[in-house]
This record gives sequence, structure tokens and C-alpha cells, in this order.
Amino acid sequence: MAGTQPRRLALCALAFSLLSPWPRQARAEPYPAIHTERASEDWRGSELPLKDIALSSDIHLTLGGELRAKAEFLNAPRLGITGEHSDAFITQRALAHADLRIADAARVFVQVGVHDAVSRKLKSVADDDQWDLTQGFVELHGRVDTLDATLRIGRQEMFLGSPRWVALREASNIRQRQDVARLILSQGPWKVDLFTGRPTQERVGPWDDRGDPMQHFAGGRVERQFGAVTADISRYDLIREDFRIAGALGKDRRESTALKVTGPVGGGFDIDAEVMVQSGDFGSQNVSAWGGAAELGHQLDRAWRPRIAGRVTYGSGDSDPNDTRQQTFSPPFPRTIWFGQNGLSSFSNTLEVASTLGLDPTPKLTLIFKAGASWRANARDFAYAGGALALPGTRVADRYVGASGSVAYIWRASSHLMFVGYFSSVFVGRPLRAVGAKDVVYANSAIQLSY
Repeated sequence: MAGTQPRRLALCALAFSLLSPWPRQARAEPYPAIHTERASEDWRGSELPLKDIALSSDIHLTLGGELRAKAEFLNAPRLGITGEHSDAFITQRALAHADLRIADAARVFVQVGVHDAVSRKLKSVADDDQWDLTQGFVELHGRVDTLDATLRIGRQEMFLGSPRWVALREASNIRQRQDVARLILSQGPWKVDLFTGRPTQERVGPWDDRGDPMQHFAGGRVERQFGAVTADISRYDLIREDFRIAGALGKDRRESTALKVTGPVGGGFDIDAEVMVQSGDFGSQNVSAWGGAAELGHQLDRAWRPRIAGRVTYGSGDSDPNDTRQQTFSPPFPRTIWFGQNGLSSFSNTLEVASTLGLDPTPKLTLIFKAGASWRANARDFAYAGGALALPGTRVADRYVGASGSVAYIWRASSHLMFVGYFSSVFVGRPLRAVGAKDVVYANSAIQLSY
């Protein structure tokens, strides 16, 4: 564990977050190039301290870091079906990184971190880790005519164009990392991304994280720009030696092919649509599953810049656990906060219809409202929580799961300080209430300092 003193600091930070006043007027300075993926930043030319240390004419070093403390409350984990009681806890993480660039030819990026969960009852592998290497890779870059090539080898976070299928797991305390070799090619409107390796296995002890020997992850993505519209096709091969889905445990070799289109479609409307088809085998069964999501949004030219959107999300379910086919959809490393931050929903065996409203009262403040309802795609399969966690007893005749509403805020108080908060309520339908499910209230509040 990180110790008592960091916990006290986290408590103080969260108290300030919860009691902080709302901003009345946005400050004038521009928000700097700080991203969730810190390795995607390039601070060369910056005049900020520690951001562009010239070691020679061609060698530059950038230093940075992040502190985050987050308080969470959940009254009925996993809909209350599995017997867990309410959970209130704090997670905290501290990250520091160094980015060494040798002209445009080579780069070394190293990030270390410590993670801690305080008073959490329902533990997660993404909660606790003593000081460890969170990222560490070597990168070589070359150019031939108009073709750019980048080879990156080592531990890294991967954003592959679709945050739904291969996510960074930003809402959790420990982000998703991969120990891979990766080749990135770009030329004009084209971009190709190829990789092979293993997901990083999180261990609680110091300096002991490693590539997961029970998994292998490889794939590629081809992207093409058509003006402001982006289209891409992806292929992911994921092997998991011990994988549990649809109430069964076995070796899962899942091949996923996805197609995505995103961008403006005229008249202030924009579209984000993708579909994924899966094949392979799970134990003695053949995998035959699919899923997708589509969102149509409209930006209004009004005060507070309202953006309204409607979305449909689908993931297939298994029609018969005893036949030769495994039909439950399971993306490689899904971004479950697509449904909400309470961790109660999954892309597996689901149909969700929802609407969202985004508002920007000031340039620094964003509000996001969502309302939706969900059903199980197949009544013969379970309801799932999180990634692909089957909730026992949920194979009932009626497919209706329930309705939900949520509100989130993001306040960028300054260039380096951000406050976020989220509240949601889930109203479970009668079919699941009859097997012990409960209405759920979830809330969180976090403060994040980045440099």
C-alpha cells in the first residue's frame, strides 16, 4: 500500500474537490497540450519549467506527472444480486514520467506510478500497486519520401481509434497497458497500426508487473481520412487461457474484425458508428458473435453550445449454452464507461437505447446528461456487468433490465487542475428485481493535478 500519508493527502484533496465553488467566469489562458495519453504529448519548444530541457542541440528531455484522488460510492455492487453490500472508498494514484527525444529519430519514454485503494470492500485488479513501471518504451522514427514509420517496443498505453473496443481504462485506478511491439505507418490520408505482445499483468508488489503469460494480443488497424470523415477497419486476435463467459470457463481464442465511420455529415450533425464481428473458439465451442454502436449527434449554435445525441448499442448473447456455438459478444478490452461510470453494464448480451445532452456553460466547464434503457439481447443468456461478468440468476424470460439517468461535470479549473464528478441512478425492472436485483445509486468526485 502507498501508506498513511498519501491517504491523508487524498482525503484533503477530495474534500476540497467536493466543497469547491463552481466557476463563475472562465479564465483567459489556453489549455495546454495535456492529454490522458501522456506519451502522445510533445512539449519541445515550450517555455514551461521542466517541459523542454535541452541537453544538447538535438537531445531534449521533458518531465511531468499526475496526481489523482477519487471518492466513490455504490449502494448495490453488481445490482446487489451477488450479495455485496454498499461500498464507499477512495482511490489515488501518483504518476511521474520522463520523455527523452533525440531529434526526430529516437525516443525513450518512462513512466512510474503508485496506486492505492482505501476502504474498498469489492477489490479489483485495477486498484492497488506499489511503485512500478507503468510505461516504458523505446521508439525509433524514420521517413522515406512521404512515408512516416515509427517502431515502438515496450510497455505502453494503446489508443487504437476506437475507445470502445481497446480502452485505456481511465476511470479505474490503474490504466490498461500492453507489453507489445508496435509499428505505426502514415502517408497522406492513410495510417496503419500493427502490434503484437501481451497485456500487462498488474501485481500489487513493487516493480513486479509483467506481460500476462496467460494472454496474447495482436492485431492491426487501417485508417483513411476522407476530408473530415474518418473510416477504419481493425482486426484483433486475443487469446485468453482461462476466460469465463456465459457461466463457463475455458480457453478463449477470439478473432475480432471491426469497421468504424466517424465525422460530420452536414447540417451540424455528426455520426459515430461501428460494428465488430467475432469468430474463433471457446473451449469446444465455435465463437460466432457480433456487436456495435451508433450515435447521431447535433451541435446547436446556441448559448452553452448544447449538443444532443441519440445512440443505440448492441452486443449479441448466447442462445444455447449447450450447443456448439458461443455467441456472447466480448470485445478485447472494452470501454464500459460508454454506458456509465458505475460499472454495471457491459457490451455482452445487451441492447441499450439512450440519449445524451452536453452543455458548456463556460469554456472551462462541461455538463453531460444521459438517459437510457437497456434489455438483454437474448433471454437465454445472462445480464452482464463490467467487462463480461455474468450475473447469476439473470436468465429470466423477460429481457428488460432497467432504465437509468446520469449527470457528469468536468471543470478545468486551470491549465493543470481539473475537477470531475458523476452521479447516476439505475431503476431495475421487475424481471431482475424478482431474482434479487436492486435499484442502484452511484456517485464519484475526483481532483486531478497534471503537469
